[in-house]
Amino acid sequence: MKHATILGLVAIAAVASMAFIRASTASAADRLCETATNPCTSPVLVNGIIKAEASDLTFTGDIETTCASSTQTLKVTKNDGSVNPTGEVTGLTMSGCKDLTHFDIGCTYTAQNLPWHFEIVTPDPNFTVRAHAGGSAPGWHVVCGGFLSCTVQRTSFSLPIDVGSPASITANVVELEKVAGGGLCPEEAFVDVKWVLESPTSSVFVTSS
Repeated sequence: MKHATILGLVAIAAVASMAFIRASTASAADRLCETATNPCTSPVLVNGIIKAEASDLTFTGDIETTCASSTQTLKVTKNDGSVNPTGEVTGLTMSGCKDLTHFDIGCTYTAQNLPWHFEIVTPDPNFTVRAHAGGSAPGWHVVCGGFLSCTVQRTSFSLPIDVGSPASITANVVELEKVAGGGLCPEEAFVDVKWVLESPTSSVFVTSS
């Protein structure tokens, strides 16, 4: 089974065209900040739209599919230092997808149950994604040709945020389980992707408030 390391989730999962770095001891007062100042003097704005881009997203398992690109849209909903920064994955698209197992036929991937809830968990930091309270698990519905129609999900997943400018959110062999689909659908799939945070800023840090 081949697992590709990819550029920019699932990513996020990411949180903006930004770079995340742990700049102090973990505490409930950590914030997403546009600079490395400690304490934070330029927090990431709440309700601003953040985009992260990826390329070479790969799903592996009994069936292998790839996508040429992916865009993740994020919105920070709380960043006041009272609790961990939180927000929503409001959009996740994939394009240029094909089924490598079945003669490179075209596939479409559609994110299910959006928006997803995310939380930035320190000290790593990690981009932790789960369903909203009362909502269904994050997942994707995939259709390839006229014979493959499957839905895969995961209750929650925690993706590392790579330090740097720009920062990135990486899914490395994250397991997804089949929840719907016929006998041709694999019981599990593994996603590899790296979303690079690109806009509206190229650098964001995790610092104390």
